[in-house]
Amino acid sequence: MKDLTEAIKEKRAVITRLQAELEVLEQARALLNGGATDHPTGLSVVASDTISARDRVRMKIHPRKGKFHAKSSVGQTVAVLREAGEPLHVADILSRLKKRGMEAKKGSLWSTLAKLSKKGSIFYKTAQPSTFGLMEWTRAKIAVQS
Repeated sequence: MKDLTEAIKEKRAVITRLQAELEVLEQARALLNGGATDHPTGLSVVASDTISARDRVRMKIHPRKGKFHAKSSVGQTVAVLREAGEPLHVADILSRLKKRGMEAKKGSLWSTLAKLSKKGSIFYKTAQPSTFGLMEWTRAKIAVQS
């Protein structure tokens, strides 16, 4: 019985590792296809690639759900965080956005980042107050560790 339990644990570990690798690859595909990042879990990539337009209407799935424009505050924040390569405080993000020629209000940007991080979408909130990172970094760490 122990051998069966061990085998199940090993297979679950392999599945978890493969799922993490799959998410990273789906995000890379999305970046190569459109230049803008889709939902970091890869779910919107799969949904938009495999569900027909008729099914979207029937299921009420908007074709742009989980996507953002590269010139939006979210898109520019993703670019800033990727350039930095580490989580940044909202004030640091705002100063880097200003250098890029984009104005954003601190409260508005913080609220957007907090909501998206609470959903587990695109951003995550670190232990430090008002500091955010990219969800893609957490998946990359999981894939490397597995």
